[in-house]
Amino acid sequence: MPGLDAALNIHPLFVHFPIALTLSAIPLMFYSFYTGKSGVMDTAATMIYLAAIAALVTAATGLMASNALGHDAPGHDLVHTHRNLMYWYTGLISTLAALNFFMRRDGAPAWVSHWSTKAVRMTLLFSAAIILVIGADRGALLVFGYGLGGTYQTQTGDMEGDSPAEMDGQEKAADH
Repeated sequence: MPGLDAALNIHPLFVHFPIALTLSAIPLMFYSFYTGKSGVMDTAATMIYLAAIAALVTAATGLMASNALGHDAPGHDLVHTHRNLMYWYTGLISTLAALNFFMRRDGAPAWVSHWSTKAVRMTLLFSAAIILVIGADRGALLVFGYGLGGTYQTQTGDMEGDSPAEMDGQEKAADH
């Protein structure tokens, strides 16, 4: 697979799962709190559990990718900023997942249905989502601004610094 062959690591395979799961859980959780529909809350909680698991896997692959870059990589300080933001996100979404688990309806104490616990859960989810979006933006800047997402490999197997689009333009220029 040429796309995966050009990738320097497997981190890009995992990054979209926590993003999609977290952002999709927001309207579901809000709707369940507004309407009181427990089935919708169960779905939102499941998405948050999966987002926490995906965040842990993504953080692990990101740490491996960061360690492979070394300290001389372009945008090295931004790598640390991205990593720290995503650690905060992972901590918040994991805390929310644990909170949701312990506040399940079947064994929850009477105070769980109180509006303040709902506000805490929504605050955690919104905070995690905001940090996630900012961290993802920094990750996108690393990939698209600094080119840390991969290296274009020519058909001969030599590594080139040019992007596939630049190579395509050079080939067209050579044909004329």
